[in-house]
Amino acid sequence: MRCSVIGNAGGGKSILSRAMASKTGIPLHELDNYLWKDNWDSVPPEVFEKQHREIIDTESWIIDGFGLPNTIEPRLRRSTRIVFIDLPIWMHFALAAERQAVWKQGKLTHPPGGMKAAPPTKILFELMWKIHTELTPSVNQWVQQAAESECVVETVHTLDRLRELQFNPMSV
Repeated sequence: MRCSVIGNAGGGKSILSRAMASKTGIPLHELDNYLWKDNWDSVPPEVFEKQHREIIDTESWIIDGFGLPNTIEPRLRRSTRIVFIDLPIWMHFALAAERQAVWKQGKLTHPPGGMKAAPPTKILFELMWKIHTELTPSVNQWVQQAAESECVVETVHTLDRLRELQFNPMSV
């Protein structure tokens, strides 16, 4: 299985991806771990792109996250399963705000990218809005194209369905 779990920040991608990896034993690759260095400094694009190519060229993986925009479409084309967490943007903002608060209290058990410090909330929210307005339309198109092939696609629009998948990750 080659599974892409994608969606905006705060939507529950990492929780679902970890549950899927635990259930299947398939290697999990959280793209935040490849994309960011300490203090939220980004790695050079060519470094990330090389690592990404090496991952998607393997036969079995679960990949959590968007990564760089130019890497999304090739990954989705290679996927045999896609979970697109596409909650309403206000819900992504609310969930991300909740995560920011827990993180700042030092109680976040699995921070994105393994970072000790949360990203500045204003910058995070600006990025989330940019993803929502500029990237999500293309992602919707790529996901639709994948659904027309042999790829199994689930687009998640509600928290109830997200929770069901987190509890039973292989019900996609």
